[in-house]
Amino acid sequence: LVHTAYVFPPRPHEEIFASSTSGLAASFEETDSILHGIMECIERDALTRAERIHGFFQRRRIDPRTIDDPTVASLLESLEAKGLLVGLWHAPSPLGLPVIWCHLMEDRPPETAILHHPAEGSAAGFDAASAIVHAIYEAAQSRLTAISGARDDLTRASYPKYPDWQKIAAHRRLLSDGPRDVHFHAIAGQNYTSAGNRMSALLAQIEGAGIDTVYMIQLDTRPLGDLSVVRIVIPALTPLLHG
Repeated sequence: LVHTAYVFPPRPHEEIFASSTSGLAASFEETDSILHGIMECIERDALTRAERIHGFFQRRRIDPRTIDDPTVASLLESLEAKGLLVGLWHAPSPLGLPVIWCHLMEDRPPETAILHHPAEGSAAGFDAASAIVHAIYEAAQSRLTAISGARDDLTRASYPKYPDWQKIAAHRRLLSDGPRDVHFHAIAGQNYTSAGNRMSALLAQIEGAGIDTVYMIQLDTRPLGDLSVVRIVIPALTPLLHG
């Protein structure tokens, strides 16, 4: 159920429980690692739901002009100054927590662009601002690892000799000119002062959504005894199997 043995041929039970790192989290505090694992399960479930919504990228994008959080606003200004287009979408979650899907793409002609394709990132948070910041950070990380060649799952197939320039241009137009109909303040969220408060509130929200099962598997961290590594499995939430 919790293995990540990506082997061929696959294990006999692979058709039931696909290999996935969804819900895998580490921290020096067990409460933090559990929170992170649960939030990742919520995030990936929301992305799966978003992929099933017709016209999601045209209907669920956040209008950056409505964002008045200073940290987010400063981050967006920095990215714009670097010539990067930013798209932020609000993905639906049955728990009502903010889940943000971010795309970063260069606003440059193909002849001078370092990376033609958009980089993606996503995050769930207790408030919209923190979810946006973490989604942008993850997209920036994805962009850097793609440029550096640090990911072994990005093969030559990701960079064909003859790219689909029309598709790339269409996505750039989406990011630069596409509709932005979601108001920042329309995205619900709450702030909690401690990890313990966040944990109890999150579990209450999960139960309130009709989800009655959350599995936590503690993984062996020896010889790093101070590290807490857990895998969270929430059967009622759909994993993002390709991410």
